[in-house]
Amino acid sequence: MIEQRILNCAVDAALGRSSDPKFTPEQRVEGMRAYLAELGKDYRRNEVLINEVIEQTVDAILPIKITERLGVFADVSQVQDGVTKKWHVKNGKITAAYTALGVEQPRQKLYKGTFVTQTAPIGGAVYAEYEDLITGRVDFADMINQLVDAIMDQIYAGIQDALIGAFGTTNNANRFAGSSFIQSEFDKLKGTVQAYGKPVVFGTAVGLTDISNGAGFDWNKTSEADRLDIRNLGHVGKYKGSDVVELPNSFTDETNSQKLLDDGYIYMAPVNADKPVKIVLEGNMHIRDKQEKDWSTTKEYYRKAGVSVLAVNNMALYENTSL
Repeated sequence: MIEQRILNCAVDAALGRSSDPKFTPEQRVEGMRAYLAELGKDYRRNEVLINEVIEQTVDAILPIKITERLGVFADVSQVQDGVTKKWHVKNGKITAAYTALGVEQPRQKLYKGTFVTQTAPIGGAVYAEYEDLITGRVDFADMINQLVDAIMDQIYAGIQDALIGAFGTTNNANRFAGSSFIQSEFDKLKGTVQAYGKPVVFGTAVGLTDISNGAGFDWNKTSEADRLDIRNLGHVGKYKGSDVVELPNSFTDETNSQKLLDDGYIYMAPVNADKPVKIVLEGNMHIRDKQEKDWSTTKEYYRKAGVSVLAVNNMALYENTSL
């Protein structure tokens, strides 16, 4: 275990804050960067310590980042290795849940209002050049954020997979597919969700762009509040009283040929005691170094996580097939 003061500084730096009144957020960032750079100058001797700093920092900030991004419609739970998370659902009308992230468990019936989320390993890698390692030029603080973002990308994809599996492909009171944003159809779905609680709308930035509080998009008739949201966010922040939440999107690889999340999917879910998305983080982050033939070092990471989505009677999916 690394010293608590080091971990606190690493977490502050990654989150852009300072939990110590003696330092500013900027000083925490620079302090952590200098500490890791100094360790990197003798990388062979300090490899284990550097990896421990990265692992424990990722473990600390991952649930915070997930809650910040998804907390309005998702619950997050951390469990020890080998522990299965059991969720209790208060709404008796919800009868099933769907699980993703590589787990072969497409549909699970609730038993006495409970269900479990199975986890599966997710992994990936980042690399550093040998010369950068031995001269302390690797920005390990930036590497920590890259690792967190990579894990969260896979969790986002797991949420989308579970949601798509739950909704199926047929238009009904909970699902509509069309070649554009049709406000009347969108409002019908919103009305379905509203019967269970105040809806929240979520999708990618591209998918949310077409949503307008008016009949069609007319900048001259758009409210000042919506104009400010569009300038600052790229989309409205509220739709007819409902919060609009953006899911960060990225590409699956450096070719930029395929996005991680489908921009055409917009979801609606009620804000109540039974948040529709359940995320489980099991155990801890693990990193190992692999030296390549060119002497560069690849850091392979391993993290267990699981995603479940409650059955869709209280949620809705709008699919814009043109995106």
